[in-house]
Amino acid sequence: MSSAKALIGLGTPPAQANSIGFTSTAKTGVLTVLATATPITSNLTVLTAAGGQDAFILPAVEVGAGPYIVANDSATTAHIFPRTGEAIQGGSASAAFNVATNLTAAFYKTTATDWVAILSA
Repeated sequence: MSSAKALIGLGTPPAQANSIGFTSTAKTGVLTVLATATPITSNLTVLTAAGGQDAFILPAVEVGAGPYIVANDSATTAHIFPRTGEAIQGGSASAAFNVATNLTAAFYKTTATDWVAILSA
């Protein structure tokens, strides 16, 4: 998949490029719970954490959305939360999926309340 920036550079209208291309952002976590988690807002997010503040939340999206790729470059395990009432990888509703230091995970929304995660080795 090409980046939205690359697609725009090739002449694709910005609205269309942003819809079909990926965007990349860096995010710093906030605390360690769902209520204060930092939103993941792009298809490719590099996670950072400061002092154990490592909670992130997946976006509110339609079934079939993804991948939302998160790369944990921080010195602590990142906690990736689904939206309230949703679950990741068959876990409990609203429970975090952990992505250890220097690992990457891809998340796909498979049903109205479920996400699948693919974790790097």
